[in-house]
Amino acid sequence: MAPPLPDLFAADVAPELAAVFVVCQRPLTAAAFAEAAPVAARRTQPSWGLAATADRTVDPEVERFGYRRAGTTTVEVESSHLVTPSRPERVAESVQEAVSSTAH
Repeated sequence: MAPPLPDLFAADVAPELAAVFVVCQRPLTAAAFAEAAPVAARRTQPSWGLAATADRTVDPEVERFGYRRAGTTTVEVESSHLVTPSRPERVAESVQEAVSSTAH
């Protein structure tokens, strides 16, 4: 039997908030993998990504691979899949670091 959804993608989020995310979660469709982006901004702009090291929805190694392949600056965060509600301070720090490193 599979673990409950909150345990898979929101294990470190307050249970009442995780319950909201569970009912709001839309199923992933095959179209998401077939849509081509007209332009990849990462080719001309610096990019940052958060790798959630305790993610049980997307394997953290897959996240790291994708970021390396894209040339993305990767920030590792001890978090479930829901990094923003789980570690808001770390997310804000990462945004500030990105802004500071690209300020002219």
